[in-house]
Amino acid sequence: MEAGREIGLKIDQTLTQDATGTMVMLELEAMNLSRVQTELSAQYADHKLLQTDFKNPDDHLFLCNACSPGSRSIDSCREGGESA
Repeated sequence: MEAGREIGLKIDQTLTQDATGTMVMLELEAMNLSRVQTELSAQYADHKLLQTDFKNPDDHLFLCNACSPGSRSIDSCREGGESA
């Protein structure tokens, strides 16, 4: 590398978390992307643990299904396990 010279970057991993992950997944869905374009993508959810209404549980189910379309059902996301 030399100072002032252009460099190239390859984004090969992504990490989203539950505070912004819902918006990211909705944006990707709006762009009609059926799968990620990176080698590794992870969704981390540890916020919004106090569920006083339907919004947080709905967000968590959406994120679960968005991360593994076709391999998890809503029921298995609620239980935290894989569907058969």
